[in-house]
Amino acid sequence: MKAYWVIGIALAAGLQAQPHDCKVDSYVIAGVFMPPGMLMDASLRATRMYREIGVDIKMRMGRPAHDPSDMCGAPIVIQLEPTNRYPVPTDALAYALPYKDGLAHVMVHEIGHVLEQMQRHSENGVMKARWSAADIKRMERDPLPFAPEDVESIREGLLRRATHAAAE
Repeated sequence: MKAYWVIGIALAAGLQAQPHDCKVDSYVIAGVFMPPGMLMDASLRATRMYREIGVDIKMRMGRPAHDPSDMCGAPIVIQLEPTNRYPVPTDALAYALPYKDGLAHVMVHEIGHVLEQMQRHSENGVMKARWSAADIKRMERDPLPFAPEDVESIREGLLRRATHAAAE
């Protein structure tokens, strides 16, 4: 089973919106060959997982372009790399080594760190530091949920993004 690095990098951009108006743009740069449909399936599943907690994530492929109408600030970039010795960039806010069936969960987890604007982990759910064998088995049929404290932290992070960008 091949592992890929996922690196979330927040880029600078402006916004003027409230958290409930936010539409977070996330771009995936695949620097590796992946089986057909794998990345699209993971992106769609990640979008659905965020939609369940009321967060609108737009997953796009390729490099971000600044859009002055962005309502929730800087786009989040997920970069997939084909190595386990990849030097993590100093501006990376999160990284992980996913595997095929868990790619959506890894993407959701790392975007969660960027949105929460902190490196904390939960005892349970998608923001758990290390998933158990039971968690991984569950991922095959149902997404791991966000813990209530993660939902709150993500919403607070969206508010900070909106407040910060409105001040610029």
